[in-house]
Amino acid sequence: MSSSPPTAADFRRASGYILRRLRRKAKVTQEFVAGETGINRQHLTRLEGGRHFPRPPLLIRLADFYKIPFIEIYAQIEQRAIYYVSQRQRKT
Repeated sequence: MSSSPPTAADFRRASGYILRRLRRKAKVTQEFVAGETGINRQHLTRLEGGRHFPRPPLLIRLADFYKIPFIEIYAQIEQRAIYYVSQRQRKT
């Protein structure tokens, strides 16, 4: 069985998972992250909920806030999206 690439939905879900995990690890609220980064709190909620995918400039701001390189945060998102594909394929 060949592996299919992650979908846009996989990337949205993965980015939400990673962003939420980073925030919880930092032990801060969405309100705090929003205030420090200039992101609307409702938008941050949508990002963490996997309903939106952050554009690169926003992802860079979040990576700077969490003090990790942009490429690392993107790699974590990509790895998680691939994980979702593997889980989906395992069920079929």
